[in-house]
Amino acid sequence: DALGKGDYETVGKKMYETHYGMSKLYEVSCNELDF
Repeated sequence: DALGKGDYETVGKKMYETHYGMSKLYEVSCNELDF
C-alpha cells in the first residue's frame, strides 16, 4: 500500500523491520546484510 502511494519513508521502515525480524528472531541473515 505504501509503495503504491509513493510513501517511500514507510516502505523503508517496513523493509528494515522485516529484515530485523528475520535476522534476530529467525536467524536467517548474514553479516553483509546486518549493518
